[in-house]
Amino acid sequence: MRSLFGLLLCCIAGSTYGSVLVQYDTAPSTSNATLSASVEDASVSAVDLSAGSGIVAANGGTYNWNGWADGGVANASFAEALSEDEFWTWGFDVTSAVTIESMTMDIRLDRSGTGPNQVEIQAAVNGGVASSVLTHDFGDSGSGVDFVGVDLSALGSLSQGDSVVFTLAAFGADSGGASQGGTFDLETVDFNGSDPRSLRIEGSISAVPEPGALAGIASLGLLAGVIRRRRCRA
Repeated sequence: MRSLFGLLLCCIAGSTYGSVLVQYDTAPSTSNATLSASVEDASVSAVDLSAGSGIVAANGGTYNWNGWADGGVANASFAEALSEDEFWTWGFDVTSAVTIESMTMDIRLDRSGTGPNQVEIQAAVNGGVASSVLTHDFGDSGSGVDFVGVDLSALGSLSQGDSVVFTLAAFGADSGGASQGGTFDLETVDFNGSDPRSLRIEGSISAVPEPGALAGIASLGLLAGVIRRRRCRA
């Protein structure tokens, strides 16, 4: 009987595993205005990473955009950048009977010397109020920065039918000012070449038992009770 109860507990709890939910790899923006997910877990449907109409694809080997400072005047905030359609957006829908928790994000971002000096990423679940999940001031630096294991716990748990949309806006000028030609781009976190990625979202996925399986579990539980009572009478 112990093995039967162990089976029941496993079925009720469902299986849990860590997984890459979605991953995007950088590519030249002049020929790839949108980026499709290079990795997509079977439990989700990814939304392409795309840019707002207020920025312009720049030359180079990465997902690289300029036009963040119209007329040499940089936006002062995330909200102002959004109002000028100067942003990137991506996300995914949960399409299977699962629960997704403990999400994290890895991303590498870079600015040119006259590109936007600050960046913020916000995320919204099911079209609700967005939460800020990442902010950074480059401090005039023109080198890329790795953001690894960014905590997305503010988004809570997701289940079948839920959707999450991420929005990145770059804004603000450094001490050298801003330029219409200043660029901001998505680069690659390579971990010495062992596990390259540009943008990855991971999470803990728990399978939710189907209604038929739950009915079967209930039947097994009743059978176990009958067997136990008969043994007691004997």
